[in-house]
This record gives sequence, C-alpha cells and structure tokens, in this order.
Amino acid sequence: MPGFEARLTIAPMTGPAHLHHIWRKLTTRADDRLKFRQLAVAFVDAPPRDSIDAVEVFEQLGHCVIPYHHAVTQMGTAALADMKASGFVGEFWHRVLGDLLVCRVPELLAEAAAQVVALRFTEFTDDSYAAFMRATRDLPLADVAGASAIGHIGDRDSELAGELVDWMLLDAPEVNWLREGSRISILTTRGSIHATFGAGTNERTVGNIHPFLVLSRLALAEMEIPVNGASVQARIMSVVGSEPDLMRRIDTKALQDMVAVHMHELPTGESVVCHWEGFVEPIALAMLFHMSSAPDEMVALTEYAIENNRDFLVWRLFLASTYAATDTRPELAANASTICQMAAAYWDAKYGGIGTRCPGIASAPDDS
Repeated sequence: MPGFEARLTIAPMTGPAHLHHIWRKLTTRADDRLKFRQLAVAFVDAPPRDSIDAVEVFEQLGHCVIPYHHAVTQMGTAALADMKASGFVGEFWHRVLGDLLVCRVPELLAEAAAQVVALRFTEFTDDSYAAFMRATRDLPLADVAGASAIGHIGDRDSELAGELVDWMLLDAPEVNWLREGSRISILTTRGSIHATFGAGTNERTVGNIHPFLVLSRLALAEMEIPVNGASVQARIMSVVGSEPDLMRRIDTKALQDMVAVHMHELPTGESVVCHWEGFVEPIALAMLFHMSSAPDEMVALTEYAIENNRDFLVWRLFLASTYAATDTRPELAANASTICQMAAAYWDAKYGGIGTRCPGIASAPDDS
C-alpha cells in the first residue's frame, strides 16, 4: 500500500499522552507539579552510574533512584522534605552508595521527565538524538515515557517530532551472534565472571531495542489524519511489527515473579508469541486498537505484509485479528476475520500451520 514507506510528520496528539492523564489526576496542585519537574531534572541530569552497585540498585528499583545529595543540590532540602511528607519520595541508605532518594510514584516521575526531555529537544542533530535516547532509556517506564516525550515535542513542533520518529524507524535493533570462541564478561557485585563459548555455540543476542519499544507505545496513541496515504501508526506497525524478536520492555522482577511466555518455535530457529498468551507486545496491542479505528487500513497493511513477505508482521496481525474477530461490532468483526483468514493462509502455506487457529481463539493451543 502506498504510504507505508513514506516520510513522516507527526501531528499533535488529539488525546492525552500515555501518562498525562495520570499526571493530571495525581498532581492537582501547581506546587506539586513544579516540584516533580525539579525532581525530573535531577533524575535526567543524575551523575553516571560508575559502579556495579550503582547499576544494580538502579535496575532493581526500576530507574527510580538517584544519589540523595544530587537531589538536594537540584531541589533544596525544604522541597524534598515536602515531597517526602506527601509520600512521593523516600530515602534509604546503601552500604556502598550511601544515602539514596527513591521516587515512589514512577508514573509521575516518568511524565515529568518526559516533559523535561521534550523541552530540551529543540533541533535534530546526531547529538540531540543520542541525548534523547539516552535520557528516555534511563527513565522509569522508559518506552512509555519516550512516547510521551515525542507527543510533547509534536504538540510544539510536528515536523521536528516527525524527523525524530523517522530516525527512530531506521535505528533498528542490533543483532550479534555468540559462536565458538566468543567471550563474554559478566560483572557482579562480587567480581567478574569470564566465559568462552565452545563448539556448537550459535546463540543470537539482540540490543538497541529501546527506539522500537518507544515507537510501539507511540503507535497506541491517537494522532491526526494519515500522512501520504498511511497513518503514522500503520507506518510504525509495518516496521516494528516486522521485527523477529520479542518487542517489549523487560521490567525488573524478582525471579519468583517471572512468568514464562509460550512461544512457537519456527524451522528458521526464530519464534513467535502464541496467541493464547494475549498481548505480550505493545505493538500487537496497537494493531488491535487500530483495527477498531481504521479497519480498512489494517486490511491494506495485511496485504502489504503478505506481498512483501513480512512474516512476523503477518503473525502479529493474525494475533490481533483473532481477538478483534470476536468483537460485537459487525463491521469490525468482518474486517478482522478477513485479516485473520488472509494471515492464516499465508502462515499455513509457509510454516505448515505452526500456531495458527482461525477464526478466533476458540480451540486449545497446540504443542508446536
């Protein structure tokens, strides 16, 4: 379909950014908003984490921690005391890192920081793009915060936001392979572990997924009229949805709280999420939402995916359509059933029916 390859201009979002409604509900006082923006500046400008202990604490606490003295320097003791009294932040002591400040409401910190990052992004350069990616990657709810920041930029300068998204669509995940002789070093609080892989090793590793995760969240937002024949959401889906790897943020969780995801292994060595797992990936959820708002475009996107052999895009469209086909609105259900049948026919012809159930999700999952 013409337009899926087009250059983008991001129109101002017609609805609130992903975090903005939470921001408005929980920060009813102007003073609270000001203090959270000051706190966000402290987080965005926090010193680099230069030790294993600092990295470990940062990840375990969901990117919601900075050195206490840095927060005091940015905000002052009175403002911090007021935020602690309101329950927004707390402090604790670490045996190596000393006094730390923890934000107890990651959604508010993410939105405040998204506003700060957006205000600083005034022109597109290699350096400003790198700074945007680095700042949003280190925020709590990093992908959602990144999408919110792009929304704020688009509200101010739609062409600048479009240029940013254009570049993100080109900034694809990086794939490397671990093979015989490959060496890795794992840093722990007790030292480092070095390993060399032996014969038969052929493991795929993926990095730099943050740009595509942000785009996945952006595709869930409401935006204005389609650009060059295709909506911004469909353009994002056509690129991010074609990725063979799992496109979701891996939150910090205790080992006992981690839940396995049922995958279907393909003969190529890659895998896809079983549709019985529901919407594990935000990009697949965006497809479901877009089937409701632009069903004809999603049929066209499916045709585009099949014509261009975008196997993983076809699978994600199949997953979304199996749910949309059960909708009580006749037009939506009919379009979704069409997508489901088209996608399943393509998938069955190429992969022998691994994982497909069409129409709907009425039968039990297979053992493939």
